Amino acid sequence: MVEVKPHLQQAYRATLITRVDPRRGLRRTGPPDRDRCRRVARRRRDRAYRLIDQVVHAEAGLRPLSVSADRIAHAAFRCAALLARLGEQGQPVDRCGDGVVVEVYPAAALRRWRLTHRGYKTPGRTADYGFLVEELTAAAPWLDLGGFDQLCRISHDAFDAVIAALAARAAALGKIRRPDPEQREAARTEGWIAVPTCELNDLVSATSPVGAA
Repeated sequence: MVEVKPHLQQAYRATLITRVDPRRGLRRTGPPDRDRCRRVARRRRDRAYRLIDQVVHAEAGLRPLSVSADRIAHAAFRCAALLARLGEQGQPVDRCGDGVVVEVYPAAALRRWRLTHRGYKTPGRTADYGFLVEELTAAAPWLDLGGFDQLCRISHDAFDAVIAALAARAAALGKIRRPDPEQREAARTEGWIAVPTCELNDLVSATSPVGAA
């Protein structure tokens, strides 16, 4: 069974060839022009997903939410305003991740660290995320969540915040997937997700514990 995503279904419907039979005056719908279907689907994909979204999908098999066509768009608008304000205050802002702000994607970081990265946000799931905390602290025994341990066990948002901080740490150490020269121009405009390229234990030395504070 082949599942066709909604935006691809619309693209295929839009490219059906409708013609008129000159003898009967009947409108007929012929088979789609497959090359044109692919071009239309590609245009739609490029409008909905940034270059980095497509890179993450190709390399990690994960599809970040669209910043232009999903609910996360509202957060993206607020982020753009915050970045502009930081720039006005003289802070170094670079959407490639070279400034004081980096974009992260917890699911991609979790996948890189071979931890559970799918399904834990499923609607209706019991709010018990203790297994995520156990996995994380087993992989990074130096990590001290302090007073936030219990919160991370009942809130996937709190847990994601910890993962986001660890991914930001990887970015600060330069241990992330960087845009190549051909990707950099688009990244400066669209943004770039800091996907770690290191192991969790590479984020800290044995004598420098990391806490949640």
